[in-house]
Amino acid sequence: MIVQSSNKSRTLWNLVNRIKGKSQPKQQMTIKYNNQTYTNPKDIADIFGNYFSTTVLQDISLRYGPNITTDCTLGILVEKTMFFQPVTGHDIQRIINRLPNKKSTGLDEVSIGVLKQCSKEVSQHLADIINVSISSGVFPTALKSSAIIPIYKKDDPAGIINVSISSGVFPTALKSSAIYYTNL
Repeated sequence: MIVQSSNKSRTLWNLVNRIKGKSQPKQQMTIKYNNQTYTNPKDIADIFGNYFSTTVLQDISLRYGPNITTDCTLGILVEKTMFFQPVTGHDIQRIINRLPNKKSTGLDEVSIGVLKQCSKEVSQHLADIINVSISSGVFPTALKSSAIIPIYKKDDPAGIINVSISSGVFPTALKSSAIYYTNL
């Protein structure tokens, strides 16, 4: 059972919890949107996708009007470019060490705990991969996949607005290496 699993860590813990009698039945997710309740996972995914892809545009339109241009949203036209400073193995090691200790794994099936234990050995390799991605402008396809797990912030867990989404090492490295040149 564990050997054939695509997520060995999760399968192992599910088995341990089942043996200990701690198995919890999966709750059916429900979401309220536009005064309707949805339970179909595809409908819920479509609602989230539509909500997050249109909300920003609507907010900008409300603030700046229907004719959205760079001039009206920035207030000034910034003619300088953005430069990403290459990250070092030390930068990546620092990012890894700041990650919260979790036993869950990503697509690579490596937990944060394991990554922290071997951070000295892998940090320079990760830095090289990230720097190639930055300089080539190509984001690794494997990292474009994600599992979106709703984390309820408060009040009604069925409300679409009460959900946050989290991320990891690669975006943090990109964020920390970005340097903006502006004349503000």
